[in-house]
Amino acid sequence: YLRSFPLTESNADIQSVVFPEASTTPFLVSPALIQATVDALSEPRSAQLELSYELKGRNTKTFVEGGQTTDVLRFADQLKALLNGTRTELTVDRFYNPYAELGETGVSSIHGERRNATLFLLTSNDTFSGSQQHYWIINGTNTRSSASRGQSDKCPDTSDPRGRFTLVVVSPPVLPFSSGSAQGGGGGQNLSVVGLYITVVLAIGRFLRLMCQGASQRVIYEEMPNVDLFVDICNGVYTARLRGDLVKEYKLYFTLIKLYRSPELLLQVSGGELHGHRPYPPGAPKVE
Repeated sequence: YLRSFPLTESNADIQSVVFPEASTTPFLVSPALIQATVDALSEPRSAQLELSYELKGRNTKTFVEGGQTTDVLRFADQLKALLNGTRTELTVDRFYNPYAELGETGVSSIHGERRNATLFLLTSNDTFSGSQQHYWIINGTNTRSSASRGQSDKCPDTSDPRGRFTLVVVSPPVLPFSSGSAQGGGGGQNLSVVGLYITVVLAIGRFLRLMCQGASQRVIYEEMPNVDLFVDICNGVYTARLRGDLVKEYKLYFTLIKLYRSPELLLQVSGGELHGHRPYPPGAPKVE
């Protein structure tokens, strides 16, 4: 990599990041929304497929890269077939750049020719609920796009033997913690910041957390006479999530939020008045 890009610092850290093939969460989208997406792809309008990723480093520094877009109209028919279930894979031409160089605040530059990637939308049966769940899988490839074939590529090979999505990340070297002391007292300032962080976050923050621990539960179990309805709704939300019933889960969840946002409903469903509830002053408007 250093021979291919001589402007990169010689002591830079170079890492090969291999992303997992399959998504960790299922593709929970209603059939109506999928059909609306297919109908939108049938119309001659502009649509973009955007690739974004997040790189977390030490010292709570996070690099987010986005903006690598691909025109969906070039493969709209294949994408519609993938969503309809008549097709299981889709090859996206010129989908991503295999090299990313990090700066002080984010991704400073992207190197290399764009490479192709293959998207899969697979279906598996849930043994618990008996329903079908969809999962996305992405595989990277070292194959150049048709627009760049026949041209010389100065970038080294980044392909993975298993075909997984791979990204080469070049990050600046991390200076030692005490190196700032030789540059006008920067080390002392870093020590003072770390000391302030430890004092405020670890000491005072822990004390405040112990004081406020369980405050949200006290509103339910100490100030309301009867919370059986709220417990049943929460259990229903959890059961619907386990069974993969997204519609019922959302309906129960928004019912619970509606109860929490209305003081009048809280008084009605809890079976009595809240402890310490103050009566309305004379002339004050009441909730009807």
